[in-house]
Amino acid sequence: MTAFKLLLYSALLFTTAFAGYNPIPRIEPIEVELARSLSPEAEIILPNDTRWNTTTKRWTSWSRPIVYANIEVATVEDVQATVNYTYMYNVPLLVRNSGHGFASSLDDTIRMDRGGIQISLRKMDGIEIDQVANTMTVEGGVKNWQVAEALAAAKKRSAIAACDCIGYLGAGLGGGHGRLEGLYGLIADNLLEAKLVIADGSLVTASESENPDLFWALRGAGHNYGIIVSATFRIHNPVDSETWITADYLYPSSCLPDLIANINRFRSIQPDSLTLNLFFLPDSTNASITTPPLIQVSIQYGGPADTFAALVRPFSHDLKPYSTTTANVPWHQINAHTGTGKDSALCTPGARIVWFSELLTKFETSDMVTSYEFLQQIREEYPQLAGSAMLWESFPKKAVKSVRPENTAYPWRDMNVISVFHVTTSTPPTLTPTGPVTDDDHLIKLLGEEGRRIMKRSYPNNGLEKIYVNYAFGNEGARSMYWGTESWRRKKLQNEKWRWDEYGIFSRFNPVWP
Repeated sequence: MTAFKLLLYSALLFTTAFAGYNPIPRIEPIEVELARSLSPEAEIILPNDTRWNTTTKRWTSWSRPIVYANIEVATVEDVQATVNYTYMYNVPLLVRNSGHGFASSLDDTIRMDRGGIQISLRKMDGIEIDQVANTMTVEGGVKNWQVAEALAAAKKRSAIAACDCIGYLGAGLGGGHGRLEGLYGLIADNLLEAKLVIADGSLVTASESENPDLFWALRGAGHNYGIIVSATFRIHNPVDSETWITADYLYPSSCLPDLIANINRFRSIQPDSLTLNLFFLPDSTNASITTPPLIQVSIQYGGPADTFAALVRPFSHDLKPYSTTTANVPWHQINAHTGTGKDSALCTPGARIVWFSELLTKFETSDMVTSYEFLQQIREEYPQLAGSAMLWESFPKKAVKSVRPENTAYPWRDMNVISVFHVTTSTPPTLTPTGPVTDDDHLIKLLGEEGRRIMKRSYPNNGLEKIYVNYAFGNEGARSMYWGTESWRRKKLQNEKWRWDEYGIFSRFNPVWP
């Protein structure tokens, strides 16, 4: 793209967000005009509807874009009609599956007095599995738990996310990490074809043979190009057990340096079907802010019990945990058993939660010790943040790293650990014309960024952060989410953005521009 085009594109994004691109004036209310173009199954829900709060409430109240209408689409044609309507009247558009996105860009782009329109895909939740072709086709509103249950019923596997209540495609468009990625790769790695409605309302197919550059971009930066209404994925005959073993170990803080050393040694022999996560958690049995955070190692394994016992000996015996909990769980119910099921407290919408995340190559002992001390410090100094936690996800990487990095837009296949500072406040938000605010907002941002800095202190990367886009706070910048030092990725992503969404209609969630 020429420098002139880049400058023009930047100007277009600015003007369409504020001045508009000469929309025609509205004559009829949305519930009259748009309704004529929708199927009988579609619904237009407005703020005076008793269902308004439940259909617009998001997983976290941290980012709550202002919308004045929620369109519950039921067909591809409904999606096209709604996109055409928003384009014609220059109304900001928010696409919703499960409402788990918390990026600050959601507020930044739809905080206007007139608000925007939300397209809810939740009615489009069909799943079809072809046992012979080993493919699965899902509609745009499918949740992660629905995919897991469908695969289990078919005795098949594919990549799934580590939380049941999130949208399957929302996770996959950013890459899609999860417990099975050592065996089957990222969700995006299994994508074979996507059908999406683009900014002009037309339906486009993307695959290796049709619009291949768009297909490349969808696998890691897919939130930027349109609304995925259906997608076909590769599925697999299982190579892991139907029943997985899960174990949780709790340790005193004095064990932390030895624990980190054991984890790093273990990672060199980590089986493809074994996930290890480390948590610093508030103690649910003792709410006192002076109670030290719990240190928990959580392991899930899809292999034989005798092999598991030998594998986890460094955690189950050598370090002498003061609490051990084990269970045998059907593979598709692991999320529910480990606290991220669709009915878990973590999946309850409306809490005041935000994440600060960074990708790492390994666990650094000094960073972990300092992180633990920092978490305890903020719990004592700011009691309203006492429910906050830190976690490190260490999924197996064999299948992820078997994909050539240049084959997809997902840029971070060399990174092994996802660190997350999970900040939650008990202070209820107050809704204002520009969104929800609390007196703690500035404090949360400052402490969150400091926590992230501490968690990755040993990885300065010359000032470059490496962020898994689905976990991004939103102010890290597109370079940290999408291309790093690989300028060719930036050029390719932005060229595709220019081609398919020149006015930036789909730039609400961590845009590739600027």
